[in-house]
Amino acid sequence: MFCGGRKGGNRHNRHRAFDCGTKRLANLNLPAELERFVSNTLQYAEREKDVILGELAFPELDFKIEGKPVVVVVRGLGYKDDLRILSPFIQEANPVLIGVDGGADALLASGYRPPPYSG
Repeated sequence: MFCGGRKGGNRHNRHRAFDCGTKRLANLNLPAELERFVSNTLQYAEREKDVILGELAFPELDFKIEGKPVVVVVRGLGYKDDLRILSPFIQEANPVLIGVDGGADALLASGYRPPPYSG
């Protein structure tokens, strides 16, 4: 077996050869994956260009955010634990809570409720 120019036949080298083969397969697929990523990014940017370029009119809020603490919750690794850890701060500081996608679900599951919307 050869991998990286090394010859070997023991178990350790067989695992290294497997890793080397896996890397080769991944490298073969890399151009296709990059193509998909770039295409997806451009499609998203086209759909969301009004937001990206700041040309979207946002509705008026019934409360002010300026000068207030804000906690933005997004779904990510450990986000539920982060929210639990922030609970004392949220109780004390009463920040504006903004939940994005799964973060909004986490806020609701943690007992936080949005204020009534009157718009």
